[in-house]
Amino acid sequence: MKKRFFMISIILTSLLVSIVVFLVFKDSIRKTESHKLISITGTIKDSRGEPIIATISVINSEGKIITREISNLDGRFSLKVKQKPNTLIISRGPEYEIIVQSLDITGTTYNTSVTLNRFINLSKQNWYSGELHQHTNKSDDGKVHADQVIRYNQSRGLRFAGLTDHNHVFSSDDYTNTKRDHPFLTLSSYELTTSLGDYNILNSDRLPDYTFENFDDLKQTLDQMNQTSIKQINHPFKEDDPFQFWNHIDTFDVMEIWHGIFRYDDAKNKNAKEKWFELLNSGSQIRATCGSDNHYLDRIYLLNREETIISNTTETYSEVPMIYVYTESFTKNGIAQAIKNGNSFLTNGPLILSRLNNQLPGSQILYNESNQLSLHIIDQLGINQVNVIRNGTVVKTINTNSTEIKETIPLSLTKGDWVVIECYGEHNGYAITNPFFIS
Repeated sequence: MKKRFFMISIILTSLLVSIVVFLVFKDSIRKTESHKLISITGTIKDSRGEPIIATISVINSEGKIITREISNLDGRFSLKVKQKPNTLIISRGPEYEIIVQSLDITGTTYNTSVTLNRFINLSKQNWYSGELHQHTNKSDDGKVHADQVIRYNQSRGLRFAGLTDHNHVFSSDDYTNTKRDHPFLTLSSYELTTSLGDYNILNSDRLPDYTFENFDDLKQTLDQMNQTSIKQINHPFKEDDPFQFWNHIDTFDVMEIWHGIFRYDDAKNKNAKEKWFELLNSGSQIRATCGSDNHYLDRIYLLNREETIISNTTETYSEVPMIYVYTESFTKNGIAQAIKNGNSFLTNGPLILSRLNNQLPGSQILYNESNQLSLHIIDQLGINQVNVIRNGTVVKTINTNSTEIKETIPLSLTKGDWVVIECYGEHNGYAITNPFFIS
């Protein structure tokens, strides 16, 4: 009896050990499988067959962004992911179509070749897009090398930028060795970071002493800067450091009314726009600008608007803004003058190509009893609403569900009026022009 019981015990013990070994082995296989990397590679070219820099976003089945990569100068990209990807999005800013590929990867590799078509080339109409507020590792809180920032800008289709490191002049000469797939201008710039606020100085390589005892000292320094430089008020409603010197608004050329991402409920940018309207109504003609203020390139507010088509990660977020300027001289001084004049619109996607009496935004338009606003707005992701704003009040609203609007609107205006156009699009799209001034 004891012998039989002993044999049964041995059998049960052996069986238990086998089960444990099997479970451990199975778990090991499962972990190995779950950590197996999936390699995604590809090449991106334009309609001429030339390689271009673009953004590649990888989305999983839950609609969350796994990772993002930027193609190199040869249009090639290579990335590895642990999660099984569901969708690939390839984009290059608002002038290019968006490629959305559904993925059904059974192995561990996936390769693709795509042609990214440019459905509108605004540079042929003398419109150029750019970024005016960015940081590199030359800032004490910056994490990214300048070449990476430039490549990021190119992946958005931008044509110029001012890198504005804290109290460090980034000369355009710093980019002479940076290869580019399209002509790209860099403005010598910096962020003048002081105890009296932060101010971007664009198109200038003269860094003054940035310790000021009072605003009079700061004003004297700004007044001594050359005529081709741009003096900008940065993030005037920043929570911990709001701008305080509104009585001296004429010291500055422009103010940043759009800082970082666009959200409908963002108090910082909403307050900045309302203050800008208030200043315009008081007789100031200060122009508006925008900027991402990015310090590194993996922040959620740098997600592309195109990614919101699929991703639920960015439900209330959209791409950071860019400024489009109109100039017939694509040079540093030509770009700077257009910014100062306000021949521009701010956008994260919608393109506002509109004129009043055949004049650009920022123009001083002679008083006329008959005024024609020629609206032309394009947004491949969809336009929801267009507002025509006169002296801070909406005088015309167009509700639509289209990707392009062409319409002529008669306006009744008087001397001293100003008019801006704003557009709301799908996926948190937004754009606003600088004012047309009736003089």
